[in-house]
Amino acid sequence: MPQTPVRLLLDANGNDLSANVEFESFHRQLSPVNRHLGSKMVNSIQAQVHQLIEKSEPFAEKALSEIQTAAHQEMETELKQSLGTFRSN
Repeated sequence: MPQTPVRLLLDANGNDLSANVEFESFHRQLSPVNRHLGSKMVNSIQAQVHQLIEKSEPFAEKALSEIQTAAHQEMETELKQSLGTFRSN
């Protein structure tokens, strides 16, 4: 299977908001910060980010399962079509 990115957007409570917030609208709200301020921000929320990463794992596992199921169904459909074409020749 090809690598497939999975987008998760968790709020501070670990709720996945990715279905409710489009990437482009979110991206337009971001603004760059200087390195010094960015470093302070990252250090101040580092523990919370690690907790959110742990909370994101079930969401990612669910997305993986859905991707695998869809790929399996697509493979079966293509295989059946190929087999049908092979038998008709």
